[in-house]
Amino acid sequence: MSPSAGNDLAALQLRAAGRRVLVAEDDDDLRLLLAVALRSQGYRVDEVSDGAALLEHLAGSHGARASSHAGRAGSHAEGPNRPAGDDPFDLLISDLHIPCLSGLDVLASLRDAASRLPVILITADHNPQPEALARRLGAAAYFHKPFDVCDLLTAVINVSPRVPAG
Repeated sequence: MSPSAGNDLAALQLRAAGRRVLVAEDDDDLRLLLAVALRSQGYRVDEVSDGAALLEHLAGSHGARASSHAGRAGSHAEGPNRPAGDDPFDLLISDLHIPCLSGLDVLASLRDAASRLPVILITADHNPQPEALARRLGAAAYFHKPFDVCDLLTAVINVSPRVPAG
């Protein structure tokens, strides 16, 4: 790891405390890898494997249905029965193509709702058209698989809301 990567990861740890990230990825291994990498830096991570669960989490409905769905998805979500006031995510990392919904649909919905939630999209699709549309819809970052997890963590640093000083 380069010295600058070490500095970036140290900055991530300082800014990660208490931050919630939703990871939407249908590949179980990649979803777990992303969740473990983020948790190792101090993030609280929820995981979903399809668009229906993604929408449910974004809507804040973490009740029994979300909990049972998360189990079917092989999720390792922390605390599915959170208090309602503790709901907003600080970041969404989503595959461009997940079952039931596309990352572009999510971006369009968030834009229509005037949401300020940063979204990082990941995809195995190397077609430049979805990336251009994702950028127009407000994607904070866009990664082509395979990608370096340290590069993604650096993007997380760059798009995460800053913690006020003091």
